Amino acid sequence: MFSLDLVFLGCKLENIFKRMRLGLFFMDLDLMQRSLQQAEPLVELGADWQSRNCFNFNKALHCIAIRNFDTATDLLVSAIATFVCTEIMAYTDFIKYTVLCGALTLKRGDVKKLLIDNPEIQQALHYNSTLREYLFSLHECEYRLFYQRLADIEVMMKEDMLLHPHYRYYIKEMRITAYDQLLSTYMSLGVPYMASQFGVSEEFIEDEVSKFIAAGRLNYKIDKVSAKIVNVPLEKNSEVFKAVIKQGDLLLNHIHKLGRVINI
Repeated sequence: MFSLDLVFLGCKLENIFKRMRLGLFFMDLDLMQRSLQQAEPLVELGADWQSRNCFNFNKALHCIAIRNFDTATDLLVSAIATFVCTEIMAYTDFIKYTVLCGALTLKRGDVKKLLIDNPEIQQALHYNSTLREYLFSLHECEYRLFYQRLADIEVMMKEDMLLHPHYRYYIKEMRITAYDQLLSTYMSLGVPYMASQFGVSEEFIEDEVSKFIAAGRLNYKIDKVSAKIVNVPLEKNSEVFKAVIKQGDLLLNHIHKLGRVINI
């Protein structure tokens, strides 16, 4: 591709990126998506690294807007060392989005590897104690501090144009993550102990865990007599599932046989 073609390509992409920023400013998801679709083939033609980075970052923001946090995390983490879109947001805000998305979607080991041990993340979080304590407290099992910082994160998300539509979902998912992280290390855990770990009342924690168990989000059961939350082994669930399938097959066979008898 001639250098003149590259200039034209760069100009086209810059115009599209401007439309993306307009879409972000007005939270016009349709404009953001159409702009991304227009930019993608141009980027693949041979855009420079800065244009590629801008495209990926804009794609990450669109993913956050549509609650595709997994893809957003991948794109944001890959851009930590090459962030160039300061015309869209400050680097500190970029780190905020990266940490929030990563804490939600990454496994515990990847959180440490990709976020906690990342030098750029460490440097940026040095100036944001709330975000730093939020990230570190969950990984280090300091659940009382984590719950306090999660409340701060909720306030932060409510005030953020991009994150506000998702704050209820995000806070709920992070509570589930924290509960499961603690409960999964025990065969059973007393409700009073768990409540003290999170700094909340026994009634609150029992109601919370019961709600998530009923919704199928936590694989435990509550023994109200002993006031304990009991771990339900996955193997047992698998055996129950197989038994249900087997009984279902037997029932279908009986129905087919009955159908043949009736036809005769």
